[in-house]
Amino acid sequence: MQYDKTDQMNFSDEFKTFDTFSEALGFIYRKYGAEILLGKKLSAYLADYAPDISVNERQLIKSFYERGISDLLRKALNGSEDDKLEAVKKSVSILTDSFIDKKIAERTVYEFVSVLGWISICKNDTFGISEQNKSDKYDLINDGGPEEKSSKVSVDKPSADFNKLISDTENRNSPEAQFNIGNSYYEGNGVLQDYYEAVKWFRKAAEQNHAGAQNKLGECYFNGRGVEQDGAEAVKWYQLAADKGNDSGQRGLAYCYYTGSGIEKNREKAVEWYIKAAEQGNVKAQNSLAKCYYNGKGCEQDYSEAVKWFRMAANAGNDIAQYYLGICYNYGNGVSKNYIEAIKWYELAAEQGNQLAVERLEILRKTHKIGILADAAKGIGAAGKAFLDTFK
Repeated sequence: MQYDKTDQMNFSDEFKTFDTFSEALGFIYRKYGAEILLGKKLSAYLADYAPDISVNERQLIKSFYERGISDLLRKALNGSEDDKLEAVKKSVSILTDSFIDKKIAERTVYEFVSVLGWISICKNDTFGISEQNKSDKYDLINDGGPEEKSSKVSVDKPSADFNKLISDTENRNSPEAQFNIGNSYYEGNGVLQDYYEAVKWFRKAAEQNHAGAQNKLGECYFNGRGVEQDGAEAVKWYQLAADKGNDSGQRGLAYCYYTGSGIEKNREKAVEWYIKAAEQGNVKAQNSLAKCYYNGKGCEQDYSEAVKWFRMAANAGNDIAQYYLGICYNYGNGVSKNYIEAIKWYELAAEQGNQLAVERLEILRKTHKIGILADAAKGIGAAGKAFLDTFK
């Protein structure tokens, strides 16, 4: 069966991926211009060019558009230095008012205006952040440091459950209870969210060899939540948690090795730790490991192995893995080329709001109509049928 010649394009040639947030922003700006960089679809483009991005990080980028930050920066593009400085300050304020950690807000805005070439604005006294915090190796977008960050919760007074928890801990010095208190402060669950208090309680439990607390303390150092950001200290605590078999700690350590955050870059070591976490069912590690195999980073390129891990993460509901599994079927990498399977996985990702999957479906609809309809006659599922309805 003949298909459009565009189908012969190799995925690795069509898409370039980057390890850091700023590199991806720079590429997008050079390739597509300020309208995309400051537009509604930026999160979709970042998911493509910097795919190792969590749900909350994607939401942070999305908030640039939804909360008017993109408009602020766009209006200041041709303005004076004072106009740009005012736009930057307002942008940081908007993000901080949305309960985003101020350091993360500053670092995110800094990355944007650096790409836009606002050199005079990118001074330490403008943002109040150090050169280390501006470094790509402590990048906002990562797939290995923090787990998902919850929204800040407004609590008038501590709940009865929290008061009981903290009372029990003070009486018996339990590392498990200390860890739970740390999580309560970290998530704002039953008490006002407070990263500094979270760090205090995580440290108490971590120093008593609680693996979960060691991992969370690593996250705090990695992101600068409640402590000064310190990559080496993050690695120290991730390593302790990883050695005890904590899958999140293993994934965090893998990411540090992969990017050289707080430790010398070693992608072979990163793959070793991703495997350990992935084999324990850590979905994000499975997705990251799949991408290592797909791109041959830290291991021999192996599309079949990539498909294996993409499928595990996709079946667990990870929309990025679902999108990439669709790519594998779309181009026949590691599996037999199958447009119906590609549609199935793109549909699942699209249902979770993955804009890249939506765009892929549109590409297939435009370029492979005849081939897809012929294959569809052999019998397809509900997702494929929904897609075929677009032809009616």
